[in-house]
Amino acid sequence: MLKREGKINEYLLNKLMSGSRLPFNSKLHSSLPNKAGVYYIFEETSTKQIPLYLGKATNLYYRVYKEHFMGTPKDSNLKGKLINSHQCKDGNDAKQYLRERCFVQYVEIEDESLRNSFERFAINSLKPRYNF
Repeated sequence: MLKREGKINEYLLNKLMSGSRLPFNSKLHSSLPNKAGVYYIFEETSTKQIPLYLGKATNLYYRVYKEHFMGTPKDSNLKGKLINSHQCKDGNDAKQYLRERCFVQYVEIEDESLRNSFERFAINSLKPRYNF
């Protein structure tokens, strides 16, 4: 059972990392599904991707667009952590940071148990800065 779960998680991680890189812009709302899944937010520099945050959602559109991008720091764990770490001074600054430097990728996963398992696996594999 554990070997099978590991293979599924590896497959999903590959699918997540090879998915479309969606910028945080005005088109993001129409690019995200109203479906459950796991999402990965990262900063992209000229030389590498910096993993920032990985999470699960019952509605990817609502969680990523409405809460992380358009929401307040109370709505978004990521915005709150960007502010608390002094990376950004406030919610507007965090939104600008996402807009200018960050992308999101996602994989749809309807099954809640699999979503939970994969989220833990992906966090341990990618080690996003603001998940710890």
